[in-house]
Amino acid sequence: MYSGKNEVITKRRQYTKQARAYFEKISPECAIFKGAAHARVLIYSWDKHRWECECWMYSLFRFCSHSSAATKLLPIPEPIVVQ
Repeated sequence: MYSGKNEVITKRRQYTKQARAYFEKISPECAIFKGAAHARVLIYSWDKHRWECECWMYSLFRFCSHSSAATKLLPIPEPIVVQ
């Protein structure tokens, strides 16, 4: 498990540089992070302007390797305008 922010950064580097993970788009503001052993749902928060994750690490500390990798690899979604 994670012992701190340094391990989160190391994991993010592994996910982004070594292509150990990929993202499956569900909608413009929702994606599934798929790693070697698990999958996590990421949702873009419009009011906070960041990707948020469902994992326990994110729920406790508001950062995780999944959301960090999403910030690096996924574009900022376009807002949906309803007329």
